[in-house]
Amino acid sequence: MTQGQGDTTVAPRQDRPKEEQDHNDRQWQWLQNLLSDMRQGQHDFYGELIDKVDNDRYPSPAMLDTIERGLPPELYSHYIAVLMDKVADSKYPSPTLLARLQRLTILPAR
Repeated sequence: MTQGQGDTTVAPRQDRPKEEQDHNDRQWQWLQNLLSDMRQGQHDFYGELIDKVDNDRYPSPAMLDTIERGLPPELYSHYIAVLMDKVADSKYPSPTLLARLQRLTILPAR
């Protein structure tokens, strides 16, 4: 197989100069840290919103919609528990809150 004009090959990792490897390793570590910080920020943001819902007697539908559009999976059960507590604590739970909970907790058909 011949190499045509403009073809480039990337040297295997072990054949690259140490400085290039170190630079790439630093870039990779920076990217991993950035993604970790973003995930933590997302977790903190939605955690704060859920706490506000927990402390509000009548949480805003707009806030509930915001939470549900971007809720990290690891906070899903906590959010459902907060909404369930709202229903349990109310003599006459909000029909829209009940419908919301029903929609969030229904299992998909198989």
